[in-house]
Amino acid sequence: MAFQKGHKPLYSWKGKHRSEKTKAKISSKLTGRKLSEETKKKMSIWAKENNGEKRFPQNQKGKNSPCWKGGCKRPYQHNNWRYYEWRSKVFERDNWTCQTCGARSKAGEPVYLEAHHIKGWSKYEKLRYELSNGITLCKSCHKLVHKKHL
Repeated sequence: MAFQKGHKPLYSWKGKHRSEKTKAKISSKLTGRKLSEETKKKMSIWAKENNGEKRFPQNQKGKNSPCWKGGCKRPYQHNNWRYYEWRSKVFERDNWTCQTCGARSKAGEPVYLEAHHIKGWSKYEKLRYELSNGITLCKSCHKLVHKKHL
């Protein structure tokens, strides 16, 4: 069974001690396991190519990375007053309500809202702070919108 992101196991050994009997049992299960010569060779070649580092190989950095998006980098916006002003105006215009599902915070039931750029931040620089390019979405609807574009 594969674990999903954010999954918390029912029981964790973190900070706990195993008994000597349990340690011996685990050790006996693991002894005798051997890697094939082919696997050892592949590991050796990979380690030599990457200087023993367990990061992206050198040939997959920058433009060669599968995550490369053409060098467009989103500027850090946490201190950007124009972004916060745009975000607040979008929320006010949409009456603090998700425009997809209609979710709105009530007493005891908070809804986390996010301002979404209809036309992308990186592709449409001139529309970044245009009020007409924004829409208010709840967190779950915002995730769905981005999944459709992937």
